[in-house]
Amino acid sequence: MAILEKAEMIGPWTDSEGQRLATGTVAAGYQNFLICIEMFFAAIALRYAFPVTVSSFSASISAAMNNHRPSASGSAPF
Repeated sequence: MAILEKAEMIGPWTDSEGQRLATGTVAAGYQNFLICIEMFFAAIALRYAFPVTVSSFSASISAAMNNHRPSASGSAPF
């Protein structure tokens, strides 16, 4: 964005109230919009990379917790 700003490919804007927005403000707006688009696609990619399902790790922890039996004396198993 800085390169486009320096190359004068991004210029100042005038809003509906007649106020002039500086070139840096317009460039920052473009950059923020592009980051939002990027985060949308990153969220989709991360959804497939880390699905919301019970993993085998969770299942193994649950099984380990179910297999733990307190000792008859009531003391810790350590």
